[in-house]
Amino acid sequence: MKKIKTYHIHTDFKFVNSIGRFEGGDFENFNVFISDDSKLDDSLGSDILTFKNSELDQVIRLCSSADLVVLYDLDLIKSKLALSLPKEVKIAWRFFGYELYSRDRDKYISEKTSKSLLYDGKSLIERMHSIVKRIYRHINIPGTNNYLFKKAVSKIDFFLGLSIVEYNLLNKTWKPLPSFIKLSIYPPKSNVISFDIESKKRKKRILIGNSKSSYNNHLDIFDIVDRSSNKNKFNFQLPFNYGHENSYTKKVREECVNKEYYTLIEEYMPFNKYNKFYEEVGTLVLNNYRQMAMGNIRFAFIHGVKVYLNPRNVLFEELKIKGFIVYSIGKLLDDLNTGDVYLSSEVANNNFNNLIEVSERYTSDDFQNKLLEKIL
Repeated sequence: MKKIKTYHIHTDFKFVNSIGRFEGGDFENFNVFISDDSKLDDSLGSDILTFKNSELDQVIRLCSSADLVVLYDLDLIKSKLALSLPKEVKIAWRFFGYELYSRDRDKYISEKTSKSLLYDGKSLIERMHSIVKRIYRHINIPGTNNYLFKKAVSKIDFFLGLSIVEYNLLNKTWKPLPSFIKLSIYPPKSNVISFDIESKKRKKRILIGNSKSSYNNHLDIFDIVDRSSNKNKFNFQLPFNYGHENSYTKKVREECVNKEYYTLIEEYMPFNKYNKFYEEVGTLVLNNYRQMAMGNIRFAFIHGVKVYLNPRNVLFEELKIKGFIVYSIGKLLDDLNTGDVYLSSEVANNNFNNLIEVSERYTSDDFQNKLLEKIL
């Protein structure tokens, strides 16, 4: 069988190396990166095809000869690309989350987060602008971003996601979504690892959230931390090197000022450095109500990190059903006060071994076979 000529379309350089699930099989892969940021050119490999936003017509011509085009998230430029491709080209949407969640955002952010986005520190004109933007996001008339997005979704063939439970929930609101194909989970590089829990206890490093995104609901975690009698004994670090600046990030920064136990991580870390960084992390606190940060959770399971999730997050119950031991945000204050924010070696090994088992139960080969079955 001839190989499936596949173009992978990216607009975020952090994900240009995420085509591993397609390698080593029947797919002939080409990475395409679209951006006006010329500073990124030197950091991209020579095997990555780069285009400016204004060169979308060239990308369309290139992808028109493909068997499959994979869109890594579904922003405006990728929606336009999807709508411009011939019918015979199959299109897969690598779902990131924000594409749908942002269209019903209030369900997935806390009251504190919502207030910071709409009102905190804003003039009347800025508040009105925020409200108009929210209204525009839902307008569905020809030419609007929302219209193009919905048209693109209706043309896309495959929805590549991590969770069928999440997909079914989203499909109730956004029906019909494209046909679901489950993504495989990357296994650890080694099946053997040892956890230095005592070193983690000495470092006292606790991560809050995974980015600047308001979906992290950092402000509610600050309330918990600031009520803890032990807060000065820990180093609470916020990955703040990814995402857009807005009134929410301004509020988060204000809350961290003059509190030495908070640190903002603003320097971008390449994959290998971030992986190494997790070796010294004891705890990961994710207060998102929606599926996100699965890459961070995977790092946590590999490195023996205790994970706290909001029970409203679909991943909370799903991970527990799959045998992982994760903890509710509701336990965080008591655990901070007692210092019980680290895993035992037994639980750390359970999560690590379970990650191996889950990744072996449904591999990249299984994913490729499912996709090939749908394409052919």
